[in-house]
Amino acid sequence: MNPDTEPVQWQIDEKPSNVRWTDDQWRAIALRGGNILVSAAAGSGKTAVLVERIARRVIDPNDPAEIDRLLVVTFTNAAAAEMSVRIGERLDEAIKDNPGSLHLQRQRQLLNRAHISTLHSFCNEVIRHYYYEASIDPNVRVANDTEREILKEEVLDELLEEYYGSGEAHFFELVDAYSGDRSDEGIRKLLLSIFTQARAHPEPSRWLEEAACMYEYPYENVEDTPWGASFQAYAREKLQVAIEALQKAISLAEHPSGPAKYIDVLTREKQMLESLIQDQTWDNWHATFKHFSPERMPAKDKEAEASIAKESKSYRDQAKDIINDVADIFAASPNAHLDKIRDMKEHVRLLMTLVQAFSDRYAAVKKEKALIDYEDLEHLTLQILREENGKTPSMVALAYQDYFTEILTDEYQDTNRVQEAILQLLSNGCNRFMVGDVKQSIYRFRLAEPSLFLEKQQSYGTLKSADVRNIRSEGVRVDLAENFRSRKQVLDGVNYVFKQVMDETIGDVQYDERQVLRYGNMDYDQSATGYENEVVLLDRSGHANADEEEELQTAEKEGQWIAEKIESMVESRFPVYDKHLGQTRPLEYRDITVLMRTMNAAPTFMDVFKQAGIPTYAAQSGGYFRRVEVQVMMALLRVIDNPYQDIPLASVLRSPIVGLRENELAEIRLAGKGQPFYEAMKKIVAEQPVLPGDAKLSFIEEKQRAGGEWRNRVAAFYSHLQKWRSQARNHSLSQLIWDLFHETGYDAFVGGLPGGKERQANLHALYDRARAYEQTSFRGLFRFLRFVDRMEERGDDLEVARTLGEQENVVKIMSVHKSKGLEFPVLFVAGMTKQFNLKDAQSPIQIHQSLGFGSKYTDTEKRATFQTLPLITIKEEARKEQISEELRILYVAMTRAKEKAILVGSSKDREKTVETWMKKTTAEHEQLPFQTRAQAKTFFDWIGPSIIRHPASSVLRETAENPSAFTLADESEWNVDLADTQGFSADESKSDDLETTLTKVQALQPVEIASQDDTDAALVQKRLDWTYPRLSATTHFAKQSVSEIKKRTDNEDPYAAKPMREHHFQSTNATRPRFMQEDKGSLHRAEIGTAMHTVMQRISLQVDTISQIEAAIEEMKENEQLSETQAQAIDIHAIFRFLQSDLGKRVRQSSHVYREVPFTFVKPADQIYSGWSDKDPEPILIQGVADCLFRDDDQRLVLIDYKNDQINSRMNETLLRNRYEEQVQLYAEAIEQIWKIDVREKYLYFFDGGFTIQI
Repeated sequence: MNPDTEPVQWQIDEKPSNVRWTDDQWRAIALRGGNILVSAAAGSGKTAVLVERIARRVIDPNDPAEIDRLLVVTFTNAAAAEMSVRIGERLDEAIKDNPGSLHLQRQRQLLNRAHISTLHSFCNEVIRHYYYEASIDPNVRVANDTEREILKEEVLDELLEEYYGSGEAHFFELVDAYSGDRSDEGIRKLLLSIFTQARAHPEPSRWLEEAACMYEYPYENVEDTPWGASFQAYAREKLQVAIEALQKAISLAEHPSGPAKYIDVLTREKQMLESLIQDQTWDNWHATFKHFSPERMPAKDKEAEASIAKESKSYRDQAKDIINDVADIFAASPNAHLDKIRDMKEHVRLLMTLVQAFSDRYAAVKKEKALIDYEDLEHLTLQILREENGKTPSMVALAYQDYFTEILTDEYQDTNRVQEAILQLLSNGCNRFMVGDVKQSIYRFRLAEPSLFLEKQQSYGTLKSADVRNIRSEGVRVDLAENFRSRKQVLDGVNYVFKQVMDETIGDVQYDERQVLRYGNMDYDQSATGYENEVVLLDRSGHANADEEEELQTAEKEGQWIAEKIESMVESRFPVYDKHLGQTRPLEYRDITVLMRTMNAAPTFMDVFKQAGIPTYAAQSGGYFRRVEVQVMMALLRVIDNPYQDIPLASVLRSPIVGLRENELAEIRLAGKGQPFYEAMKKIVAEQPVLPGDAKLSFIEEKQRAGGEWRNRVAAFYSHLQKWRSQARNHSLSQLIWDLFHETGYDAFVGGLPGGKERQANLHALYDRARAYEQTSFRGLFRFLRFVDRMEERGDDLEVARTLGEQENVVKIMSVHKSKGLEFPVLFVAGMTKQFNLKDAQSPIQIHQSLGFGSKYTDTEKRATFQTLPLITIKEEARKEQISEELRILYVAMTRAKEKAILVGSSKDREKTVETWMKKTTAEHEQLPFQTRAQAKTFFDWIGPSIIRHPASSVLRETAENPSAFTLADESEWNVDLADTQGFSADESKSDDLETTLTKVQALQPVEIASQDDTDAALVQKRLDWTYPRLSATTHFAKQSVSEIKKRTDNEDPYAAKPMREHHFQSTNATRPRFMQEDKGSLHRAEIGTAMHTVMQRISLQVDTISQIEAAIEEMKENEQLSETQAQAIDIHAIFRFLQSDLGKRVRQSSHVYREVPFTFVKPADQIYSGWSDKDPEPILIQGVADCLFRDDDQRLVLIDYKNDQINSRMNETLLRNRYEEQVQLYAEAIEQIWKIDVREKYLYFFDGGFTIQI
């Protein structure tokens, strides 16, 4: 849309007086007329705003929209589902207020058809409808990850094989340049990486062509190249920072007590840089830096104050470091840079040609198999939505533009270029609503482009009031800064840090008054204490081991400190606010979350928490193939596929599957020196006498029969291995794996180990994944193993199976990326001193969306490599982007906290770390120096220099060698703790004792437990003597029916018939299956009683004759309320006798009769169970059904309980009363408690004989 051609007609409804929305939220909800960008800070209620906007568009009485004509794009399927639910609830509220609205009822019905989904799901829908526009099979399906990766590998294999066969010299030079001596894995990874990057562009082929043309253009000057222009702009930024540092140094030197002799040198350097950044030519920069050497600083004046001179010199050193970094690049000859670019053009062209060929072949294979991948969903949709020229919207796009009233995008900051192109084609130019927060853009690895958000944020106008008449921009930006998630202490802490570290150069957004978080949740008690932010710097001195071991020890120390802190907070009943209760409650484990940048340390934390008795859940996305049980089973599969693999074969033989010792493996090895291990094993088997076999025996059964003779076990394994190899060729992979579980018994074995449930779940997951693999177009064990190998080579992995869910009362451990959109009452951020992984930015090969391809130039003849300007430039850009994203990740992490945030890190030299923080601060400006922020390698490199200036951080400043008196006043609350981890270290002697004890326990040997004061022995005895204090509760039911309570009395009936001997179990409670009732033609006494009760519940009390009762029973049979057999069993005369009895007449004459009245009530356990021994009787829930209740002439209740017992000569009134009195009294007690009316009379009525007994 061109805003100059026709002004947008903006409008906004007046904010009602009774709504809870803030003014900014209301603008986001009610503003219409053009494109709207909502910059929604963390916890600002953006989802609620989005839901309300959608709902109000639908329920607007003046201009109602159809719910299915709104396109709502979310980032995840879970978010889409939640959005649909919340919109449905909002529509239900509107229907409740206006139940007669047909429009609202229609919208509620249309909600299931509404376009509320991820963009991938919407693209899938477009392709299903318009598949013919993209010339694809209508039955096309999305390939899963396994299928996609295998297809890529096979297509790439075929492509490279052809080029290898062509003998083209230039191709071999390319492979030599980008691969090692042993394999071509380097060139393979490079081609796939370029392919992936190209697919993030709306036109991949054009991107590939432009990437090649960048090297082929005849540049005359370095600044004419895209890389020269970019690096020069980057150098200007850095030199501007150096100028600012020199100006600070000059100001200090000009101080009355400053080093005046420094001024001339500092001024000359500053003037040189100021002149240079105005110059546009690379040659002049080269001339300046070619022989550049910083001047030596003169000695300071004797009168100058040492501290001021030192500070002035430190600023000059900062500037010098920046100048040297820039000088290294410009010192090289401009022609040398251009020559390297020209030398690389053939390599780059061939690379892009190979990628294009791969892309075409991969697309052809997918088309042949009727498959697409997730990137195809977007690119095929683009193909459908635009004409072949790539610019004009297609007829399909124009139809969508007419159809959709508004296009709403959630998490817009995570959109990429392809997705943006799709959304633009769907929009009519002035109907987009975009919500997001660029400070939370943390999906760079998914090729998200936060610059899309920033471009609109800078170009869109702002709405400062409800007057929309003067808006002239193509869009409007609305800022939501109020946070309704967190306590004020959390928000103040976040603001304090990010005002100092985030700006447009680092973080991509200036953290100014528009970006700061404002406190909005007034439910919190602002006077409460103990919610200050905490920074913990642990001392891990004395652990200078290898990097991996050091990382492990660091995680263990941090985990131990956090575990103790968690236990302390839980035991002290730390109060957290529960919005559902509307008040505070004690902290539970489920309220606590530990966030990590990556999940590498999660297993260590889980082990530490487990030892501390803290229930834990970690959503780990890797580690599956490293689990021992999975490795053993994978080794067995590898042996089945190819037994001539020594390591897998030895692994299986040594594993519990075969169970050989080291010396037995050595004997096998000696049997065939210099031969494959499999051949040596065959020799052992050939020398072994053949045991009489049974083909039906499983391997585990033959292994047990072999006993302790290891050669017999090897022979049995060899025999079954041949059978498994045959099965692998002729049966499915999943069935093979399942049979291996059964035959080896390995899944049962791991189930008996510690963590057995999880181990078994991992093995069963292997079976599930094999089934998923076979549901693709691929088959066979070899391909499956090859796919797994490729995954491991790429560093990919699968998630470990879990037997504990995150919804239980557990401490959650998760990555910052997983936590996005979530909130936690108490938050620990661990690993604050773990270094960022900047390997991507340091890689010798770089690929960038706008700067194309960059790598070192390799002279294959001289076997020499050279840096190139494209590589240097893209590296700098990549590092800047990655550092900015790391800062945004820290922002996301800290804003997840609702009530308390605790940041934990550790240092080998704490004093040196604090001293470094001191040096990186500045006294004059709130924001930290650029170099401090840009050179950060850990989260604490930002937090430390920020916090050390806070008044509450005196403990840090006092630790430094030269403590600074400067503080940056702020209302944020911090508690800084320099904790000593030595107190948490396990005593090595105790560790050794524990290991010895465990060894003895496993060997079933006695263990010495007595110490000098017998403390351990007393503790063990105490635990052995302990009994559960509520033992009765474990042996009695918490819920009982009245009939079950009565049966206990029946068991003590002296007249009850007792069998001569016990028979097999037979239920006295369960109903016989209907086929047994009807086939036998007769019913049990209890079943007849049930039928009689059904008749007494439904029959009219006004029947007077036998024939009327028969007619009523016939009607019940026709209505399927009685079966034929039940109807035949009804004693019609008994019913007639009751109705004609005195009690029956009272019922018939009553104005209020209640039949089959269900009830539940509670009684203390000791009043129900005579053997209850617990000190505190628990409440028992009692349920039952009263047969009949009626009111007499005085409106008092009378209770009748029908009985179908056979009355014989041994029965008497006393016996019958004793048998049923407790049951009837319970009925009466329940009715009296629930209805609050006394039951005046209670009767038993026996149909057999027509007896009436008053209780």
